[in-house]
Amino acid sequence: MAGGSVTAEGCRRGSGASEEIYHQVVEQRIAFPLWDNTFLRLSHVGGSDRLEITSVYDSDLIHRLKQLGCFTERINWQTRVFLPIEARQSIPIIESLMV
Repeated sequence: MAGGSVTAEGCRRGSGASEEIYHQVVEQRIAFPLWDNTFLRLSHVGGSDRLEITSVYDSDLIHRLKQLGCFTERINWQTRVFLPIEARQSIPIIESLMV
């Protein structure tokens, strides 16, 4: 889904930096660019922090993300895509997104 470029924050895509990306998003609240206008970011939803993939509207893409381990929730009539907040569950998903 993504290439092998370096982001503005210094994370290298596709180089096993998924753990670094996770920590930057969760601890430093950096919105990490995935593709096009889609970002991995920390969102506060329902009183708790969640890892969210923003601006995902294509049903086929949502289905593929769910197969990777993401989950969806309808909030204000919009389907939003989330990753589990636990590092051990989300880091492998992030790795899959970087391929």
